[in-house]
Amino acid sequence: MIFKAKKEEASRCIALLRLAMEDAAYYLAGTDNDLLCDEILVKFFQSEVNRVSYNNVYVFKISDEIVGAICVYFGGDLESLDAQILKNYSNKNSKFTLANECEEDEFYIDSIAVSKEFRGQGIATKLIEYVCKVAKERNFSKISLIVDEDKPKTLLFYESLGFKFNKKKMIYGHEYNHLIKEII
Repeated sequence: MIFKAKKEEASRCIALLRLAMEDAAYYLAGTDNDLLCDEILVKFFQSEVNRVSYNNVYVFKISDEIVGAICVYFGGDLESLDAQILKNYSNKNSKFTLANECEEDEFYIDSIAVSKEFRGQGIATKLIEYVCKVAKERNFSKISLIVDEDKPKTLLFYESLGFKFNKKKMIYGHEYNHLIKEII
């Protein structure tokens, strides 16, 4: 049911992950045009090393259909993960920067999304439990994520899975709750 994403699954995975990324997708892609945003994010997904690379994505499938996706990476790798994205903008916008959403010692859930028609079936929980196992196998001591301060139901969901408030973070002009779950 849960598999490592493949390059050829880019369009479907990006469509799902954009549900979670919301406006950050436009910032990451450097455009507010939906089609161009998708095109750029698909290229990032199909590359080997960056935040949204297929190498950092796991998918939940039902009958070979991708119905959920989660993007995770180690915060200590952020500089190398962002190098390609930053290089993409070096000629266009020398002031372009990417927000540091996590700390260097965290295995970070960048984004997670489930198709609307499959929500309420525990898929997000299974994806999170799976990446917690991955984190443990890689000897990480904690996993983190951020939650929009305007989404109290989402915050309660993550708290029900053992995530605890750590601090507030300002990202792209919006405040988020930074949550951590210790890996035992």
